[in-house]
Amino acid sequence: MLAQRSGTRRLWVTELGTYGAPELDFTFLQALYRVILAALLPTIGRVDVVLPYCLVCGDETGSAYQRNQRQQPWSTTPSGLLHELVFQALRDADRMVPLFFSPNSELSSESLVGPGAQARSFLGWAACDGIGIVNSVVLFNLSPGAVEFDLSGIFPAARSLVVRMVAPPPGGFDQMILPHEPPTQTQQEISADSHVLVSAYAVSSIRLANNSRFEDVRVALGHLLHRRQLFD
Repeated sequence: MLAQRSGTRRLWVTELGTYGAPELDFTFLQALYRVILAALLPTIGRVDVVLPYCLVCGDETGSAYQRNQRQQPWSTTPSGLLHELVFQALRDADRMVPLFFSPNSELSSESLVGPGAQARSFLGWAACDGIGIVNSVVLFNLSPGAVEFDLSGIFPAARSLVVRMVAPPPGGFDQMILPHEPPTQTQQEISADSHVLVSAYAVSSIRLANNSRFEDVRVALGHLLHRRQLFD
């Protein structure tokens, strides 16, 4: 019966975790793998919920976000930083829409992920409100080089955007497989019609600046009042 009806069932993925490589625990490479897995699962049409494992736990192979070594203060792990970036960008969204990139070549043998069917260099999601306006996006650059993305078509009415990026620790691949090595974090405000440079193997969130939507409303009201004065 389950096999016959499997095509109509919805899927909730809970306590999503990874095991089998304890030497990579708390490394940036592990963090990147986990957040990509969480971001790819919603591309399956029947998946409605993805809950990573876990916020705080004592399982060394499952703990993703927080750590407490030898009764020291809690600190955020690389995996925690990447998931936080995605969670903050997508929270309060009415729906998520996948982004499409052109070109978006298959990953080569130079990539950490390696070549494979449907393995692409770029992945992204847009968070939309109830009427389809994009409030924020998340970009994943899985290629071995920095890439510049054009944002002009995603936020056509916005004035300014806040760009936050979490990238590998400086020093190359060797630093990506060291436990507890702090990732590189940057944040800047840019014009909505500009480009954003995303580092290799980095995750970036782009959202409307706090004053951007207010400015759009103010300008729209100004035009409306001007038109009313012309016709009164």
